[in-house]
Amino acid sequence: PSKPVNYSLITEQDAIELLKEINRFPSVIKDAADKYEPSVVARYAVDVAQAFNKFYNSTRINVDDVELKNARVMLTYLTKNTISEALNLLGIYINIWPYNLVKEKENVSRETFSISHITPGTILNYIVIDIIVFDTFL
Repeated sequence: PSKPVNYSLITEQDAIELLKEINRFPSVIKDAADKYEPSVVARYAVDVAQAFNKFYNSTRINVDDVELKNARVMLTYLTKNTISEALNLLGIYINIWPYNLVKEKENVSRETFSISHITPGTILNYIVIDIIVFDTFL
């Protein structure tokens, strides 16, 4: 079993602002439902993407400190899931399967692709590319 993530290591202002933005999700859903305005959810997805962009540009995620790296990667993953859920509520489903990231590098076909082809670096790239696609899409 893996160790729990130590979120207390996340102390950078941009990371904290991102966490605050993600934390607004339940109230945004309620507000959108109360007002019958799905655009509230769409605007929120953009706000999270912008907060992530600021965090990503100011904070190195792949650092030597394993615990800090895990906390930052999990924050990235949480961001991806939050944006994905917000878009799902709007009926927008976007998925980038990690196969797309390794097929050319590893010369792997879809038929022979397996989880063993995915490295930790590939997972981080998958999460970041997934979020960049969301940000670009919006």
